Amino acid sequence: MQANQSRIRIEVTDMGIGIAEEQIENIFESFTQVSQGINRRFGGTGLDLTIS
Repeated sequence: MQANQSRIRIEVTDMGIGIAEEQIENIFESFTQVSQGINRRFGGTGLDLTIS
């Protein structure tokens, strides 16, 4: 690597309750949750604790 080059590595690990196969295409959509109903079993903003 030359002095004027930069690299970045991003690694994503899913430690949640899981996601349905048909919803995987939506995982990089901003602020998207699979369940949009008001009776969701799990609450939260979907933004993770680090930025909530």
